[in-house]
Amino acid sequence: MNFSLAANIVLLGLIICGIFLRPPSLRTAKGVLPKLAGAAGFLLPSFIVAVPPVDLSPSTKVASVGLVLLGTLVSIAATIWLGRSFSILPQARALVTEGPYRFVRHPLYTGKLLALIGIMFRYQQPWALCLTLLSIAMQLPRMNFEERVLEEAFPSYQEYAGRTARLIPGVY
Repeated sequence: MNFSLAANIVLLGLIICGIFLRPPSLRTAKGVLPKLAGAAGFLLPSFIVAVPPVDLSPSTKVASVGLVLLGTLVSIAATIWLGRSFSILPQARALVTEGPYRFVRHPLYTGKLLALIGIMFRYQQPWALCLTLLSIAMQLPRMNFEERVLEEAFPSYQEYAGRTARLIPGVY
């Protein structure tokens, strides 16, 4: 078994545990749009496997595997730090500002996007790029809904957001 697959199995196990062991949310985004954004942001990247893969050069394969592994490890760290606060839909359980959350407000999304870009290289086709861009586009409203819920539930969130990048330290 390769490291990427093993890391993804660990991540999936953490997500399943997080969903079943978490306490009730303190606040949940209202309406259907936040739920759609959460579900689409979580599920849409999975559809890239429907695109036929291509043969990769050794250097592209290394870059692809490296990005997938790095992204998955970032996602694992973020999920561990979130602990029982993990959620797919925009909900507030606790304000996590330590660990990877001290560098960016959404490290789980940063990790998922890194991994998705690595996966996209395996397919090197317009459809893979379109799915990747659509997945990124779905994460933006998802982040907005989450941030609104966190700000409503935790007055200190606004100060945290003011000093912490959204996805990429020092950039965005």
